[in-house]
Formats: sequence, structure tokens, C-alpha cells
Amino acid sequence: MKRFVIPVAVFSSIALIVLSGFLGYVSVNSSFALPSSLPSVQQATPTVQVRTTRVTRGDVRQVLTVPGEVTPANPQQLAFSAGGRLVELNVRAGDQVTQGKVLASIDPEPLKLAWAQAQLDYQIKQNALDRLKASTVITSTDVKQAEIDLQSAESALKQAQADLTGAVMLAPSSGRVLSVTGQVGDTVAANAVVVEMADLSQVQVQASIGQQDVISVQAGQSATITFDARSGETFTGKVSRVVPQRASTSGAVTYTVYISVDQAPTGLLPGMTADADIIVAERKNVLTLPRRSIRATANATINLSVVQNGLTLSRSVKIGLVGDSNVEILSGLQEGDQVVTTQ
Repeated sequence: MKRFVIPVAVFSSIALIVLSGFLGYVSVNSSFALPSSLPSVQQATPTVQVRTTRVTRGDVRQVLTVPGEVTPANPQQLAFSAGGRLVELNVRAGDQVTQGKVLASIDPEPLKLAWAQAQLDYQIKQNALDRLKASTVITSTDVKQAEIDLQSAESALKQAQADLTGAVMLAPSSGRVLSVTGQVGDTVAANAVVVEMADLSQVQVQASIGQQDVISVQAGQSATITFDARSGETFTGKVSRVVPQRASTSGAVTYTVYISVDQAPTGLLPGMTADADIIVAERKNVLTLPRRSIRATANATINLSVVQNGLTLSRSVKIGLVGDSNVEILSGLQEGDQVVTTQ
């Protein structure tokens, strides 16, 4: 009887066909599971070529840059308390004056007459009160009314005296004359500004800030200031006040902020342009990362990759203040950690 012999080549071909079919089945069947004995993938992976930056200690600043213009810190608008004819005007805009200099005057004769009349009226009211007190038939109501009349007459006399004294306008302090209104012979109204002056060694920056930014500005915040008239120089100052009333009734909603200058340079004039960097928020000696190295939002938690012992690990990091240059790290990182950057 003959034996049926399968050639070795044929057997090898059959084995290859079976193996190929098995591998194909594995590749298309997603339910196939690898043996549990295979090594599992770890969260920490070997570090490939990445760019990193180191966590350091430093300051984080949030700065608001606003344009502004120079204004006098203490402008003085001078007027006569009583109206009258201008008989003397000794200054022009731009003049430097010293304290006590006679700037202008009005005709004193009408004021002298008014003072004399007020003095007479006061004396009449005083005599009337004296007669009532000396009378044997008086009422408390009569005396009270007479006292009120005398007080009114006294106030009028004091005002007449002040008007007569104020007929000569004196410089209250040394400074520059900014403007002059009127000329000799003109009639000026009571309390109408005739001379405006200021000490230009004390100036401030007046800035207009939009409603979205002004909420972060408050008195006392530090600022650095530059003036176009003093190129290349930087000066320090502080926010002195924020005016809570809207600066204009049309267009964009803005508010006026005044910034004092610690040591104003000489030569600055009202209206000159300036730029102020107001430090609206600051954290000192905190853990920081460069702002450009990560994508961060203030007071948020983000995931960052940290390189440690040749492996890249994921960390949950709490962000604090986001400044113009640096970002504050509240938790999740330590000083010296190498963080994978986004650029």
C-alpha cells in the first residue's frame, strides 16, 4: 500500500496562509485584546526634543498704558467779588509773577459808596435793637427780629468791605499767567475769571480712560510717565484721583484720571502730550513663568508638562495674576521646575 506524502514545501505554504489570515483577523477585529502580560503604557513618557523654561521667583505686574496731557496741579482762577470797570491790568498771558504783585484792579469809587451805605445801615439796625432793649414794653418776638436784622446788616457790611478790599487783585502765589480776559475800560461781572495762573513746577497728567479699564484704576497706584517733549526720559508718579463722572456725553464712555508727577522736569507746559503706565496690579516675590511661554488665564487651573528625570509629566497648575511679562503660579509647580513651553 502506498503512503500519501505531503511535500515540505506544500506544508510550509499552508502554515503561512493560516498565519496571514490570523494576523488579518486581529487587525480588523477591534474586540481582540492583547494578553495582560504585555507591559502597560505609563503616564510619564521619555522626553523627546522639547523647549522648556524654568520656574523662577520674581514680580508680576499688570500695567495699563494711557495717553494724557500736562495740566497744572494747582491752577488758580482769579476774579473780583464785585463787578466793576477795569481800570488797571498789569499782566499778559505768559508772564512770570511773584506773590503779592498787583495783577489788575477795578474802579473803587462805587465800592466805597456801597461800603458807606452798608456801614450806615448797620448802625441804624444797631440803634433799633438798643432802643427795643431799653423799652419797658417789648416782646421777645420784636427783639428776635431786630437781632436778625442786625445780623443781616453786619453780613452786608462785611461783604462790602471785602468787595472794596478785593478791588485790587494780587497774585496769591508765584507762578505763570496762563490767560487774561478783558482789557482796561471793560466792565467785568462779579466772580468772572479775569486772570488764570499756576505754578508750573507742579504739574500733573490728565488722562481719559475707557469704562472697561477705569474700574481697575484707583488713587495711590504707582505709575511711570514719559513726555514727548522730554524724549528718552522716564519719571515716576501716582494716581492722585479718579473723577467718577463721565468725561463726555457723546462718543466713547471715558473717565478722567489725574496722575501726579513726583519730580516734574522743567519746561513742561499745559497741553503737552504724555503717556503713563499705571501699575493696576502687582505681586512681588512669587513663583513665575514667562507669559509668552504658556497659554494662561487669570485665576484658572491649567495642565502643563514638566520635564523631570528624563520623563515628561503632566501637572495641574493654578494660575494667579497674569501680568504683561510674567504669570503668577499659585500651586502645582516649584521653583526650578522645567516646564515645556508652547513656543
